Amino acid sequence: MYNDELEARPLSLAQLFLDPNNPRFSNEREKPTPEAKIPDVKIQEKTQKRIEEFGVKEVRDSILRNGFLPMDRIVVRPINGHGEKYVVVEGNRRLAALKSLHRLIQDGEINEEGIDEEYLEKLKDSTQTLEVLLYKGTSNDISWRLQGIRHISGIKEWSPAQQAILVARLVDEGKSFTEVGQQFGLSGKAIGRLYRVHKALNQMRSDDEYGDKAQNDQFTLFDEAYKHKEVRNWLGWNEDDYKYKNTSDLKQFYSWIVPDEEHEDKQRRIKDPRHMRYLAELLEKKRTDLLGNIERHEMTIEEAWGNINAISSNNGYDWTAEIDKAKKAVNGLPFQIFQEQPEPLKAALDELLSLVEKALTNLVKLV
Repeated sequence: MYNDELEARPLSLAQLFLDPNNPRFSNEREKPTPEAKIPDVKIQEKTQKRIEEFGVKEVRDSILRNGFLPMDRIVVRPINGHGEKYVVVEGNRRLAALKSLHRLIQDGEINEEGIDEEYLEKLKDSTQTLEVLLYKGTSNDISWRLQGIRHISGIKEWSPAQQAILVARLVDEGKSFTEVGQQFGLSGKAIGRLYRVHKALNQMRSDDEYGDKAQNDQFTLFDEAYKHKEVRNWLGWNEDDYKYKNTSDLKQFYSWIVPDEEHEDKQRRIKDPRHMRYLAELLEKKRTDLLGNIERHEMTIEEAWGNINAISSNNGYDWTAEIDKAKKAVNGLPFQIFQEQPEPLKAALDELLSLVEKALTNLVKLV
């Protein structure tokens, strides 16, 4: 067990060196750097530059906002023939982030919201010495072994929905997307998207009809819906309220992403994130006829998308879509209209009923 070969020990940042033979750089045609040359300044500069490509900025931003947490201890081993100098076995990105952060503080190049010079100096002082785990074993490939444990069978990531819950709490407390992003090593843009999608899913949770059917595993569907401009506009995304405003279309959207209890197979019309791309293209092409087919389970969304370039019947006139509009208009009448304008509403509905009865009479004659 590796626990018996690891010893906690405080070491200064100056004693710690990046591993130029880091498994991240694995290239069988590349000759490994000899042990004696690991502390060489040029070797270290080259290694720092190489590892920057593996998300060091995100780690640095996290340390900047959160400090260097005890759970982030770096594992090191002695560099043979170099006395009190140690090379990283596991944690090269963290060490690279700390070293670059110290340089940026020293050069006065950090200008972030909510962070002043006093805070930076305290952060720098608190990370001059780190408690590391010193490997005292004899394995020659310990870097590969420990990094394999961490990255192959290590801690599992949170789902996007779980990430978004924490993000939303911090944003709702008053932190900006950029501030929250730096805490977790993400861009402000990524945090903003997590926040918006979280709000959209929560909007469904608060819906009287569909609230009890909202699930975390629908997060990716909402994410793809927000991603596609056509779907976003169809549902009426409002950036001020972080909500969708087109209630009738939103209800239809909800009904498509949950099992249809009235269908014999309780089939969901949309169940795969890629379906949002199909939906976006159907909306862009204004194929209300095909959308109507999906609504009535006459076509799957894949089948409708496959027919997107087919010409609709009756010289382009889509009677099903027009009737759907009329049904939505009647079904969506606000109760306030019934209270405040009963007579005009009754007259309009009587006229509509008369037209429907006339159409049904003509249909019966033809049949």
